[in-house]
Amino acid sequence: IDPDGTVLDTFSGMGGANCSLPLLVNGNTLYVTPNTSKLYAVNISDMTSKWNVDLQAANSGPSFTIGDDTIYVAAGNYVQKIYDNGTGGTVIRSYNASGAIHSGPIPYDNVVYFGRDNGRYYAIKDNGAAFQTRPNWPFNGVSGNANTGPWIDETSTPARVIFGSSGGNL
Repeated sequence: IDPDGTVLDTFSGMGGANCSLPLLVNGNTLYVTPNTSKLYAVNISDMTSKWNVDLQAANSGPSFTIGDDTIYVAAGNYVQKIYDNGTGGTVIRSYNASGAIHSGPIPYDNVVYFGRDNGRYYAIKDNGAAFQTRPNWPFNGVSGNANTGPWIDETSTPARVIFGSSGGNL
């Protein structure tokens, strides 16, 4: 939609799926994680489909990116790292959190942060070949589900991760 409200293009290739999660834009690509098991890559300039990949579980959290060609997405109990080669998406690896993930995943300094049901917060190191849980994680110190955030506060030294919970905690 242009600034005066004129509809320029529409993408409707998701079979009527509900888009209740935030959208991710990286370069000329819009990534969409509707309430299905798919991740869609859409060309922003004309709203045409670049590709979609089946994540084998319903999306339960928004997708986030690092660099120009890597996407982290929550799908059910899994965080998946996906490579975008421009014409297709390939799941490179997955991490099973053993509970539904409704936040993140946010990559920061080769660590992926996310929260899941039952107030568990995770930090997994992406060493390029596998995901490894960092020492002292998962953290489980508040009530409710870890369903908001995380946010990375880079203004503090060292940087800190802030999560929100359905129990009213930050």
